[in-house]
Amino acid sequence: MKYKLSQELRSHFESLLRRMGRNSLNLLQKTKTIVSYSGGKDSTLVLFFYEYLHKEYNCPSPYVFHFNHEIRNNEDEEKQMETFIRSRFSDFSFIKKKFLSLLPI
Repeated sequence: MKYKLSQELRSHFESLLRRMGRNSLNLLQKTKTIVSYSGGKDSTLVLFFYEYLHKEYNCPSPYVFHFNHEIRNNEDEEKQMETFIRSRFSDFSFIKKKFLSLLPI
């Protein structure tokens, strides 16, 4: 999918950057970050913000981390989420972990 954001969203992102200050932007341009992604609206908006930073300010693409708590069976939802991330944010590294894979055996 081609990078495209509405003018309204761009304006919000620029407003956020002004409030964060130039030092924060300088730090983001030098640091590879980790974005925790749940698949919800809030974390999707954060991904769009990092996409904006990456494309407009040459910030490094973040690692997108998703943690499956294994609380409910949502394999189809997770596959859709992974497909969305890999197609829309192809420059981002996607890491997915399941709760049980983090426990020692």
